[in-house]
Amino acid sequence: MIRKPIFKILLGILSFAILLFALFFLFLKVLPIYNPALLKWIPILICILGFYVSGTINKNTSVWYLPFLFLPLLIFKPFRFLYFPFIIVLIIIGVLSLIASRKEVKKVYRVTSVFILFLVFIYFLLSQPLILLQKGFKETQDGNLVNAQTVWDFNTGSDNYLPDIEYIDPEGNLVPLNTYRGKTLYITFWATWCSPCIAEKPALEQMKTEFEKDENIIFIDISIDRDTKRWEKYITNKSPKGIQLNTNGYDPETMQQFYFSEIPFHCIVNPEGVFKQSNDLEYSKVILKDKNRLQSFIQK
Repeated sequence: MIRKPIFKILLGILSFAILLFALFFLFLKVLPIYNPALLKWIPILICILGFYVSGTINKNTSVWYLPFLFLPLLIFKPFRFLYFPFIIVLIIIGVLSLIASRKEVKKVYRVTSVFILFLVFIYFLLSQPLILLQKGFKETQDGNLVNAQTVWDFNTGSDNYLPDIEYIDPEGNLVPLNTYRGKTLYITFWATWCSPCIAEKPALEQMKTEFEKDENIIFIDISIDRDTKRWEKYITNKSPKGIQLNTNGYDPETMQQFYFSEIPFHCIVNPEGVFKQSNDLEYSKVILKDKNRLQSFIQK
């Protein structure tokens, strides 16, 4: 008697996993969507469909076995969607989807669950820009998109303020990023395993040397290395200039808050705490040397 529910649970997990990989491949590799790895509605849609399918397969399985259907959520980790508090949203989505799939649950509760799922999905769908890539698409060094069609962006005109987040320094001390507000910042996100990041390090260090006498400009290198020992070893051996920080495992949140999915990623932050992407080191030098140009760059 136990074999049948176990088989259905395994079938539900497998179905969820297959659906998850198929949809991630579709959204991340096939469809011409800009920065799909940052769009939260994608994992939410996957969870709604995945949990509903696995729940339907197990509609007659005892509820005591249903927690095992949440195991596929672990697959979200390499896709950088398994982080707090977003994981709470995914769990709630899972619970509501399973309720919607259970025939013994009163219809009013199933309908209510579906309605809530719809509202949550629509909220996340519209809360982030949806941009489609067209032929000849490219992204300029300051983050502007060429040959891209914006389907919707309800955040147009809003400033990107430095997030209230804490990182660690090489000594393990927590450092709030907002500590440096009031200064002009040049922030670099990188990792020791990132070949392009390492390749541009000499040019970045030369850039820091050019501005080392300007007390109003601070260079901050933020590593997204999960292996902090490797990061600390690099810092010890290379002694890079500027402030050295590590995301301390909060790289998914960081990438969401700074709107990037690839490294190296650079941004300039004005004294008011508004940041904008600026990946070209030479162009960034020109901006940092002229306060008026800096403000114009941030505001455009």
